[in-house]
Amino acid sequence: MRAIYGLYPFCLTVFLAMLALPSKAETLTVGWLNDNVNERYLISDIEQEFAKIAPDITLNAVGVHTDKYKQQVLKWLKTGEGPDVLYWYGDERLLDLVRGGWVSDISDVWQAQRLTDAFRVSVSSQVSLNGRFYAIPVSHYPWSFFYNAELFDSLGLAAPNTWDEFLHLCQALKEKGITPIAIGYDAPWVLTSWFEFISLRLYGESFHHELLSGRVSYKDERVVQVFLLWKVLIDKGYFMDTGENMDWYDPMPYLYRGLAGVTLIGHFLSSRIPESAESKIRIFSFPELSPGQETIELAPLDVFFIRASSSKQKAARQFLSFMATHKAQSRFNLHAGGFSPLAGSEHFPNYFNDMGAKQLNTAESTSPYFDRVVPHEFAEPAMTLLRDFMKSADVGSTTEALEALRLEVYQLD
Repeated sequence: MRAIYGLYPFCLTVFLAMLALPSKAETLTVGWLNDNVNERYLISDIEQEFAKIAPDITLNAVGVHTDKYKQQVLKWLKTGEGPDVLYWYGDERLLDLVRGGWVSDISDVWQAQRLTDAFRVSVSSQVSLNGRFYAIPVSHYPWSFFYNAELFDSLGLAAPNTWDEFLHLCQALKEKGITPIAIGYDAPWVLTSWFEFISLRLYGESFHHELLSGRVSYKDERVVQVFLLWKVLIDKGYFMDTGENMDWYDPMPYLYRGLAGVTLIGHFLSSRIPESAESKIRIFSFPELSPGQETIELAPLDVFFIRASSSKQKAARQFLSFMATHKAQSRFNLHAGGFSPLAGSEHFPNYFNDMGAKQLNTAESTSPYFDRVVPHEFAEPAMTLLRDFMKSADVGSTTEALEALRLEVYQLD
């Protein structure tokens, strides 16, 4: 008992000392995706690293599932409430919010950190408008085919380099009773990768940019040809027939178990592949369609920006300055399955990261993802039309509907 009483003065001293410690001066709320364990690790790592350089700022992470995040961000911005800093998407998705007055100008951060020298113009142009900067790029990643190499080896198949080889591969898989292409498009954003890659491989970056800028008719014979090639895959039954009722990740176990041959998806899949399947899964780029055509890879850009109505502008700038460092971006991408767009960045070496980095580094150029380039008013209904196309394979009605939408949204003609 005496020993217990003897502890009392010591405990009281410690308690009073704790009360005397200065409290955290400010809480900064950050909104980002949180729908799997990797993102929870990501949040934890960033919180710990930021605390080392800004102990007077406590990060409060608000995680939202991917499927609901975009809508939630718009709600926060419109109400003037919610997180001070928001994870978001580069190019038109960001710049549209900038025009709406919802994003803080952080040109001072870019100048202080000398970021114009740290990012390629193709990256910085996606976060700038009229010479001002509005976000910090933190991650970009290629889209490509993931395939079951163990299955391929057992059937004597190889990764294709050309469209004809790809068609032969799909037919060989189907004849063996294996679903050639695993795909889940309940959320139809996944489908735009097919439209974009066929367009880019046929006609190159310039035409594709003109198309997504609204300056080319969707009834143009070149656009029709894109859908005709896509239609071949649908008509031959190469796509998983339950895809419209599945989220993008739902069909992946079919790939891991050798019940499906390939899937076209972003590099973020690499961080979610089960350890038991890692040695089976390999990567190849979207095959060539026009010999000699430039190699353009789809590579969406992820960013962080400050809500303009936030009262924590100074603390938010400290956080964004931190997120512009190699250390922060290295930790972020370790879990996010992407690559830092900072010049001179290194990636964690493994097969998937080595292949992803090679795709980005050897591409003649990269293109942002469809719904990050076109206006929101065009993107959502257009993606619904692509989902309908997967069921109907009706090129005429699809291009007619897309053209009517283009004329309505862009009002160029």
